[in-house]
Amino acid sequence: MRRFLNGKETIRFSAKTAQTFGLVDVASKAKDAYYDAEVEKIEEDEKQVKLYLKITDPQKKELKKEIIVSKATLSKKEATIVGWCYITLIDEDNKNRTKAREYLYLAIKDDTGSFFDFDNKKKPRSALPYWLLSMHNLFESSDIAVHRLYEAIDCDDVSSDFFSELFRHEKDKIRKIDIAKSALKLFPKDGDEVFIDFIVNDFLDKGKLKEARAFFETAVAKIPKKNWTHGYPHLKVTVIKLLTAQKDFPSAEKILGTTIFSKSTDSLLKGRFYFDKGDYEKATQYFREAITLTIRDTDDTQASYYYLLASYAKTKNIPEIKDIIENAKLCHQELRVEYPLDFDYADLAEKTLRTILKLQVDEMLKTRIKGLLAYIQASTLPTPYDDKPVRALTVSEKK
Repeated sequence: MRRFLNGKETIRFSAKTAQTFGLVDVASKAKDAYYDAEVEKIEEDEKQVKLYLKITDPQKKELKKEIIVSKATLSKKEATIVGWCYITLIDEDNKNRTKAREYLYLAIKDDTGSFFDFDNKKKPRSALPYWLLSMHNLFESSDIAVHRLYEAIDCDDVSSDFFSELFRHEKDKIRKIDIAKSALKLFPKDGDEVFIDFIVNDFLDKGKLKEARAFFETAVAKIPKKNWTHGYPHLKVTVIKLLTAQKDFPSAEKILGTTIFSKSTDSLLKGRFYFDKGDYEKATQYFREAITLTIRDTDDTQASYYYLLASYAKTKNIPEIKDIIENAKLCHQELRVEYPLDFDYADLAEKTLRTILKLQVDEMLKTRIKGLLAYIQASTLPTPYDDKPVRALTVSEKK
């Protein structure tokens, strides 16, 4: 995990490592004592690397320290620390990025991982350099990152953050599920909401509502109550969705009664809840509130307008539909809004507009709706990297 002290990125050392690396002469013996090191500068020549550090001890006292690391006797642990020091000095121009990669690659040199063990190669002893390389996008590609991270998955120092990096790069859904389950098993108290959310949504996608709820309740029971009460906003959105699907409306409303995101987003969430519940009058009240609470066109207003249209389509309220179609800004710059709602034009907007076309609306309104549909469909046509169409549009598509 990246740590910052007074706005500067720092490296956190355990008391034992701080002493063996020479940061302090005698380390604190207090339980969970740690030392934060801020890298002020690095000097390097052919024989050695000199680190200029500002150390903050467990009592928050600061001291200056100069560490000299010999290149002739450079250990993998020292290479990891030097690489990490260079990482904290990477600036907007990516200065020191190459140096960071150089030392971290020295730290993983000759490692083959848990899948291979031949030709006198060695298994990784530490997952830290692999995590640092991945976390700061220092591997050459995502494919290389996921391969190398798997090599270090059995190391004793893997963490929830390590699994987050592996999860980020892995593309296969079955393996992502396995990564999420492994992380939650090894680090249950961390309760990473991305992992819990992914598994719960997988159950929901398969229609396994009982399994989704059982898994969620088991996972949350292991998280300290104070953490769940004040955190996990995106997971709460998924849970509201789950409870609504199970028609456990009181439990869903209880979560909605707390502050989750901003006022406008919370109003949008409440609107969607009542929309899914079938209470379209109350849903429109909250969608309008979400729009009113935002002073410019945002993801909240865009989603709210299309949910409003969907609500009015359900109640066949033609005047309100006409007002929104004619006066609201419904062409958003992005075609997808991932958080906090999984809002997809191809899913909600297109279906809603096609539903309205089946209602008894005048020809002018139909023309406007068809124009919106054309915009949405044209925006989702596959295009190559040079943004030129793969082929010419047919007469029907142009129309």
